[in-house]
Formats: sequence, C-alpha cells, structure tokens
Amino acid sequence: MTKTVGLVLAMTGALAMSACATTGQGGGGGSSLDRAVARCAGTVLLTAALGAVIGNNTGSGGAGRGAAIGAAGGVALCAILQQAQRDQAVILESEQIAATRGENLESKVRGESGKEATLRHVVETAPEQTAQRRCRYVSTVVSYGQGEAPTGKQLYCESLTGAWERIDA
Repeated sequence: MTKTVGLVLAMTGALAMSACATTGQGGGGGSSLDRAVARCAGTVLLTAALGAVIGNNTGSGGAGRGAAIGAAGGVALCAILQQAQRDQAVILESEQIAATRGENLESKVRGESGKEATLRHVVETAPEQTAQRRCRYVSTVVSYGQGEAPTGKQLYCESLTGAWERIDA
C-alpha cells in the first residue's frame, strides 16, 4: 500500500466517523459520555496522525500503513463510545451509585442494546463548589468485550436534600 493510499483511507475513515461529533449535546454540556462521543472524529484524526508518524519513523517508512492502523484504532474507540451512548441511562445510573457511595465501583450491566458491559468508576474528591457543597468526580471506563473506552470525568455534587446530582459542564 502506498503512503498516499493509506492516508486517503485514514482520512476517509475519519470523515465517515465525523458523525460521532454531532451526537453529543453540543456546547460542551451534557454528561462526560456525551462529550467523549463528541470527540470521536478528533480521536480518529489524532490516532491516524500518530500512526503515520510512527509508521514513517520505523522500519521502511510506512506512513500510510501506520495512518490506516491508527485510524482503525480510533474508529474502534469511537464505536465503543457510541455503543456506550446507546446504553447511557444504565451507565449514568451506575455512575450515580459510585458518586453516592463515594467509592470506586466496578459492575457488569446489560444495557438497552442487550449487550453486557463492564463499568469501572473511579471516585475522587473535587474542590467544593459554591454554597459549600461537597463534590466528587467520577471517571468511568466502559468495556464491551472488544475493547474499552474512558468517558472522562463527571462532576457530582451533594444537594441540600443529601442526594448526589450530576452537574453538567
């Protein structure tokens, strides 16, 4: 495969996955999962570029092949995040439990799609927000068997009633 063909394939894959960028709620709001899905196209472009650099600087200089391999990795990550977005209600419920308990949590869940996923939530204390509210960050990694994807940090703060609520950024 020539460098040009590899780069064209990588760019075609990135453009095909650009639909990922439109599935978030826009404006940076929504859950960390929404924001992660919105970054899919950028992830594909970044992994393609990294693959091209690595491919060009190793062996016989296969930048095109490296770009194609990198793009394929980015597409796989994006596919996992899109699956997670379809199962978002189940994931957010599990994340809410971790935030309420204030402890790391790993669980197996079956989402709306019918697929079983493993969710790993890492909880850490966040700086207090206005009105002296206690807050926690929950970082989630979603695994569907074929791979795993981090969704980023989500902020939860304790309300006046004692319930832990997701704070959209």
